[in-house]
Amino acid sequence: MSEFKKARLIETFFPSNIINPIALREKKGRPPIFALHYYWTRKPLSVIRPVILASLLPSTFDHKKFFDLCGFSAKVEEQKAIYKMKPTEADLKLLKTSININFLNFLLMDPFAGGGSIPFESLRYNLNILVNEYNPLAWLILNATLKYPNKLPNNFLIDFEKYFIEIFNKLKSEFGALYPDFNGEDLGAYLYCWKTICPYCKKEIPLISNWNLCTKKNMQKSLEPSIKNKEIRYNIKEKLTETKATCKKAIGTCIFCNKTIKNSEIIDQFNHNPEEQMLSLITIKKIQGKGYFLPRDKDIEALRKATEIFNKNKEGFLSKGILPTEKMEMHTIRAAKYLIKWQNLFNPRQLLIICRLTELIKDLIEELDKTKGKNYAEITGVYMSFLLGKLINRNSRLSTWDRPGEKIMHACSNKLNALQWDHTEINPFARVSGCLQYGYRDIVKAIKYAESNLKTNPLEILNLDFLTLQKNSFKSSKSKKIQLIITDPPYFDDAPYSELSEFFYVWYSRILGKIFEENPNFKSFQTPKKADISVSHTRNSVDFNSKFIMMCKQFYSFLSDDGLLVMFFAHPKLKTWKTVFDAFIQANFHVTATWPVTTESKGLANVKKKGSLLSSLIIVARKTTFKKKSDSFDSSWENFEELFIEKSTPKLKKLVKEGIQLSDLNIVALGIALEMLTNPHIDFTSINIEKAISLTEKTVKINLKKE
Repeated sequence: MSEFKKARLIETFFPSNIINPIALREKKGRPPIFALHYYWTRKPLSVIRPVILASLLPSTFDHKKFFDLCGFSAKVEEQKAIYKMKPTEADLKLLKTSININFLNFLLMDPFAGGGSIPFESLRYNLNILVNEYNPLAWLILNATLKYPNKLPNNFLIDFEKYFIEIFNKLKSEFGALYPDFNGEDLGAYLYCWKTICPYCKKEIPLISNWNLCTKKNMQKSLEPSIKNKEIRYNIKEKLTETKATCKKAIGTCIFCNKTIKNSEIIDQFNHNPEEQMLSLITIKKIQGKGYFLPRDKDIEALRKATEIFNKNKEGFLSKGILPTEKMEMHTIRAAKYLIKWQNLFNPRQLLIICRLTELIKDLIEELDKTKGKNYAEITGVYMSFLLGKLINRNSRLSTWDRPGEKIMHACSNKLNALQWDHTEINPFARVSGCLQYGYRDIVKAIKYAESNLKTNPLEILNLDFLTLQKNSFKSSKSKKIQLIITDPPYFDDAPYSELSEFFYVWYSRILGKIFEENPNFKSFQTPKKADISVSHTRNSVDFNSKFIMMCKQFYSFLSDDGLLVMFFAHPKLKTWKTVFDAFIQANFHVTATWPVTTESKGLANVKKKGSLLSSLIIVARKTTFKKKSDSFDSSWENFEELFIEKSTPKLKKLVKEGIQLSDLNIVALGIALEMLTNPHIDFTSINIEKAISLTEKTVKINLKKE
């Protein structure tokens, strides 16, 4: 028997109860690489590290040594952030001697690398890893996180600072006057609302979902509307408002005649002439929170002037291919119903800054390509593009105001899932979330962190459609066996990555198209979508099911016979799990262990929407290389049900007492059923999968009632 064929630690032991609170803490204080660029559903490094180590170490490995190797403290109050704990030489030596495998011939693979958590931790432990990601935005992030930091030219950060300062100063000299100060204080942000014409009284009315400005205790502020001489007037008061919203669930209420304005009427007006209104100025105060003031004539005039300058330059931006003309995906990006095109997610002043910044970055890349070579231009161009990305994420009509936290909520915080009736604009030259200076700071911190943590292993980052990815696509890994796949594939309809990524990609492809002209994914200004496994309006559940099953079959073909598959999956709807069950069964995998682990933050909008799911299920599986043996074993439904209840009840009772929530309990029960149905020693092939999944839900509810 080969060494890796022997049971791994993750097949017998995984301390979720210790890892979960550490993971939740990391969601609040994130690794610097996560701030390099936003990406959806990143897994905490404090989860990824123990997953990798437990997948490598033998099942006989001492548990205390495992805790030490992971960086877990005996006392919770003494626990340091895992991302701050770089593996020591002693750690690396212990890992290598404990695994007892040929590292030169060993290869770990992550075919859905996303934001890069799995390959980043793998590289910290000096492992050979093959990385693939179909999405070109994620591919750019992976290069910037994993590859470039160890290829930086001499004095790169000194040069990068110089380029940033030159661009920042040029933008500020051209457009800084368009953001007038407020009595000597920088204006940090502006709060807007959309407007519409009431079809009944023909009055122009504001569409706003929340009149409050700040809900902090003892610092409360609100915008109070009143009607005088048939006009709306506003005051800012130091209390929370009782005034009802004029737009709720995308349906308007006229502030004059109190009649309901249908969503279809709002859409029709927006499609032809979307209009917004500046409601409040937000100043940056060092003490006692932010300042809130009504707009002045000079603020309205500055916005008018910016619109005039943008309109004057619009044809030039279009002729240079700088301004996106593409439409949003109507049924995936809900704002597309109202605003249609990506460029319409920004007001004219925002577009003026963004287009000019795009132009300056393109000019810089062209200059560096001539003077310092393509490699230098590529690295600088990608990091500079991310500066643009950080700006647009907090400076668009999808960015809104966090009233309890007094900060800008970024556009991707709700997965671009809704039009924001009240939305924000930032001053990109003031020190506020999303500004150019903070974006530059975050990028430099991420580069320094990655550079100091990563090994210089040769790294292959593929940008291929996984469903057609073949072993002969791997260049540097032909002589190595893939003995371990650790991956985090799409979770059905959780995030349609291709469509969401286009928010950034319509800009990046314009900047970087020439640099990556050999990459077919950069031939278009739109992201490739056909082979994406996630569900959207163009890829339904049937499409997902067939691709997910094919994906698992690909995993089987890539792995060596003694290899191990470790996959994350999460979804609150039980019917989605039928695909997961089908995939592992049809691909001939034996699930040897499952572990629930916290990977999501309690505060995420999408978590609240989808049943407050906090946990993912870690599915550990091996290839089944022999036929199932039924012999005289009772494979009836009655016996399956009895065995499942016997196996699951003690575990569920324990978790209920610990306070685990319903959606996460369901995940635990599903894991147990999956282990049973794929067991190669027991023939449960006649068991109806949907019936088995229903049993998991029923058993969870029974245990909840008992407790």
